Amino acid sequence: MAICEKCFKNFNATLSHCPYCKTVVRERVKNFSFSEVLVDHEALQVAEEKKQLRKTFLALRNEMTKKQVKSKTKAIHKHLFNTEAYQQAKTIFIYLSANSELDTTNIIRRAWKDKKNVALPRVSGRHQMDFIAVHDLKNLETSAFGIQEPLFDEAHKMESDAQTLVIVPGLVFDKNHYRVGYGGGFYDSFLKEATVYKTVALCYQFQVIERVPTSTFDVPVDCILTEKGEE
Repeated sequence: MAICEKCFKNFNATLSHCPYCKTVVRERVKNFSFSEVLVDHEALQVAEEKKQLRKTFLALRNEMTKKQVKSKTKAIHKHLFNTEAYQQAKTIFIYLSANSELDTTNIIRRAWKDKKNVALPRVSGRHQMDFIAVHDLKNLETSAFGIQEPLFDEAHKMESDAQTLVIVPGLVFDKNHYRVGYGGGFYDSFLKEATVYKTVALCYQFQVIERVPTSTFDVPVDCILTEKGEE
């Protein structure tokens, strides 16, 4: 159970003072101290700011023309392939792009051509994912989130190491390399525990702003590449 201080003190009067209160059963709280039901309103504010940024920048990305997408994507791919991070990595952990995301299929094919190991993420639990080695894009299935992911295969499950480059998705980024993703927390959870060589985010320049709201759980990436180069 989680309610804000104002709702806790005026529980019989209303449950509309904070976003979480709408989910609380409408009955008097008994045998709970305030510390047990207090909501972190700073965290709520960060979550709301991220939600609005997602909505705004997803709309902006969706408005791009095919010509803009093609030219900018080509430039971003070129910048990536010229980086030491890509050239030195032996393994690439990368997501399969969907909808209006910057295309990653050509990166995957180039990595295969360059004799690198390629692994795609598969959701394995709450805020958890595994990376599964893939050698083609045929054995995929649609996840609960509506995205394509590899079939689970324990034999092809990969662990990252000091030679692994991770391509990290996101909708908005800032000058300190923090990101606003899609809200699942999968990459932040993974990167907190993983050993990797480098983490790189690929995006259009308009997706990089001065500052994004952050929490203690957020993990910045090492490098952001746009059509203009490294940010």
